[in-house]
Amino acid sequence: RLGFVVFGRIWKFGHDSIISEMKKIKQEIVNYAMGAVMGVVVLVGILMVTGRDRVMPGVSVVGIAVGQMSEDEVRGVLRDKVESYTPKLQYGEAVIEVPRVVSAPQIEATIEKIMAVGRRNVRDWWRALFREHEMEMEVSIDEEEIANMIDELKEMIEIEGEEGSIESVWGEIKLVNGEDEVKLDEGAVREVMIKSARSLDSKPQEIRTLRKRNALTESEVDELMEKAKKIVSGEMVIMIDEARVVMRGSEMVEMLSVNHVDLGQAKREKLESKISEWGEKYNREPQDAVFQFLNEVVEEFVPARDGVEIDQEVALQQLESKIEELMESEEKSVEVTIALIRTKPLITTEEVNSLGIVERIGKGESYYAHSIPNRVYNVGVASERVSGALVGPGEEFSFNSQVGEISKATGYKTAYVISNGRTELGDGGGVCQVSTTVFRAALSAGLPITERWAHAYRVGYYEQNSKPGFDATIYSPSKDLQFLNDTPSHILVQAVIDEPSRHLVIEIYGTADGREAFLSEARVWGVSPPPPDLYQDDPTLPTGVVKQVDWSAWGARAAFDYRVERDGEVIMSKTFSSTFRPWQNVYLRGTGE
Repeated sequence: RLGFVVFGRIWKFGHDSIISEMKKIKQEIVNYAMGAVMGVVVLVGILMVTGRDRVMPGVSVVGIAVGQMSEDEVRGVLRDKVESYTPKLQYGEAVIEVPRVVSAPQIEATIEKIMAVGRRNVRDWWRALFREHEMEMEVSIDEEEIANMIDELKEMIEIEGEEGSIESVWGEIKLVNGEDEVKLDEGAVREVMIKSARSLDSKPQEIRTLRKRNALTESEVDELMEKAKKIVSGEMVIMIDEARVVMRGSEMVEMLSVNHVDLGQAKREKLESKISEWGEKYNREPQDAVFQFLNEVVEEFVPARDGVEIDQEVALQQLESKIEELMESEEKSVEVTIALIRTKPLITTEEVNSLGIVERIGKGESYYAHSIPNRVYNVGVASERVSGALVGPGEEFSFNSQVGEISKATGYKTAYVISNGRTELGDGGGVCQVSTTVFRAALSAGLPITERWAHAYRVGYYEQNSKPGFDATIYSPSKDLQFLNDTPSHILVQAVIDEPSRHLVIEIYGTADGREAFLSEARVWGVSPPPPDLYQDDPTLPTGVVKQVDWSAWGARAAFDYRVERDGEVIMSKTFSSTFRPWQNVYLRGTGE
C-alpha cells in the first residue's frame, strides 16, 4: 500500500516533490511502529502484573491442564493424582507393585517448575504465552531401592539357560533340547520405573528382558536328528603318520552343535580338543639314527625318524570337511590323512652303518588285550630276543633259532598255550603272539615265507586287528616260522612294544629294491559253531575270581593270497591256508590265595 501511495504522490506532484513526500512517509511509518510497540509493552505489562500468581496459559502436567491455576489449585490437583498413583510392572501375566520410594513424585518441586514457566523475562513470557507446555512430575530417585527392586526381579524372572546336548547310546540317538537364557534388562527396567513416576502412570509397565535362544524349534530338531542319523552308523579312519585311528559315528554325533546358529556342524572346540589329544600321543621330536654293530651282533639300532607335529588348523579343516561329507553322502566310511609338519633329523640312518640298513621295508602289528600277566611277560621276553636279529643277503631267518629254548630255565613264565588240542598251562605261553607279528612283517616286506604253520584254533588275540588266517604258530622243534632274505643287503628285525595298549610292532629294516607286496582279503568258509564255554583253574588268580581270556570263535577254513611284484612283474605268488577247529569261551577260575 505504501508503494502505491508513494507512486501516486509522485505521479500527482511530479519529480520535484519526491524528496519532501518521502520524508513525510518515513515519519508516518516511524510513528505507526512506535505506537504499536508501546501498545504491546503496555499489554504485556498489564498481563504480567495481573497473572503473576497464576500458571501461564497452555501449561499442563502429566496430562492435566493447569493453565491460569493458582499454586494451591495446582497443588490440590497434583496431590489427588499422586494419591491415586500406584506404580506397577508387568511380566507376562504377572503384575508387580513397585514401592513409591524407588522413584517418588515430588509435588512442591513440580509446582516450582510449573510456576517458573514464562517468568524469567519478557521473551520467555512471550514464548510461553503462545506455546503449549506439557510437563512431567519431578521425582526423587533412590538408587539403593532401585538396586534392591532389580535384584528381586532378577530372582523372579532370570533363567540361566542351558545349551542342548546330543549323544548316541547303543546306537540310539538321544537329544536333550536346550533351555533359553533369560536376563533382566536392568537399564530398561530402571528407566521405565522412573518414567512411570514422572508421568504418574498407574498402567503396568512391561518389563524388558534379554534372551539368548538355546532351545531348538521343531524343524531344527528334525534337521539335527537327520544329520545325526547319517553319521551315527559311519566311521572316520584317520591316518596320523604311521598310526591309524578310527573315530566312530557315536563319537562324531556327540561333537555336533545343538546351537541354532551353527546347527549340526562339528563343534570346533571339541575337534580342537581331539586334535590336541592326538598331538600329545603322536607328535614327536626328530630322532637321530644310532647303529652299533659288535661281533656280528647289532648291539643298538635306532632308525632315523622325522619329527612330526600335527598341523592344528589344517587338521581342523580336514575333520570338519570329512564329517560334512559323511552327512551329505551315502558313504559309511571316510578316510583322512592328517596334515603334519615334519622336521628332518640331523643324522640319517644311511650315515651310521655300512650294511645297507637304511629304511624300513616291512611292518607287522598285533594286539593282545586281556592277556594274563604271565602271557604279557612272555611276549616281552620273546620280543626282546627277536629284536636285533640280523639276516644277511641269501640267509634264512628262523624264529625258533632266534628266540632259543622256551622254558622256565631260559626266563619264560607259565601261561596258557595250545597243546594237544586244548588250552593248558605251559612254559612260554604268548610267544606265538610274537611269531604271528613277525609273519605279518615279513609279508609286508615282500619276503619269501619258507615255513609257516596255522594255529589249531582261531585265537582272539590275533584277530583284534586282523581277519582269520594271518597268524603263525611255533612249537620247537617241529614247527617254526622261517623266511628268506632275498634282498641285496642285510635286513634287521626290530620289536617295539606299547605296554599300556598291549600293542606289538615288528619292523624290518633294509634297502628297498622296488618290490611291492599285495595281500588279498581273507576268504572264510566251512563255518561251524563254538563248543560250550571252558573254565580252567588258575593258581595265579585269587580264589573266587573268574576272568575271561579267550572269546568264542566259530570253526572255519580261511585262506588269503600273497603276491609280490617289482616293476609290474610278479616275482612271487602263494596262497596261505588255515583250518581252524571251533573255539570256545575260555575262563580262568582263580585257585590261588
